[in-house]
Amino acid sequence: MPGSEDSRAAPAYYDPAAQDATMDPGRQFIGCLLQAPLHIARRALAGMNSSDADDQMTSFVLQLVIELVADDVPPAPAAVCEHARSTGRAGSETRQTRLRTWVFDTFQAAVVPQMAWYFKTILLEKAWRRAVAEHATRLSQAARSSPVDVLAGLLDNPHLAMLYQRYRAAADTSGELDSRAASVAAA
Repeated sequence: MPGSEDSRAAPAYYDPAAQDATMDPGRQFIGCLLQAPLHIARRALAGMNSSDADDQMTSFVLQLVIELVADDVPPAPAAVCEHARSTGRAGSETRQTRLRTWVFDTFQAAVVPQMAWYFKTILLEKAWRRAVAEHATRLSQAARSSPVDVLAGLLDNPHLAMLYQRYRAAADTSGELDSRAASVAAA
């Protein structure tokens, strides 16, 4: 079962054909980070959580990248894989091979690091939309059968408000940061 595994361990299964890294915004975001210097990766990761990703492997690798950057280590592909191994989260040799393949494919398919902010905005919007849909389901269930006090308590959701604020902050600054990055690259 997908939800029964330890979320800190490398996912047991990765099918390279299942998700094309060139078309997946989460993988593109991570690919940009894997190519980025530490200062760009740090800025792009501001306000991000591994739970913002919508897929188990992307979430797992994003957490590894977040940890590396927090430790002032550039998130190069080999560093990410070594961090997973050295922290005991890479798992068996088969899982390590799958992780290395996923990281390499993601690194290779990524566009320039300066695009990280664009993909960050997409990830945060998708995370917010998922959270709204999950909350709507809870509200619908509560509206049918829960006591009024329980239903009223569900109407105020600080998690949704915070996620929306992170998305808006990313959307509002992505254009500004991308244009600054482009002017630096052109110089």
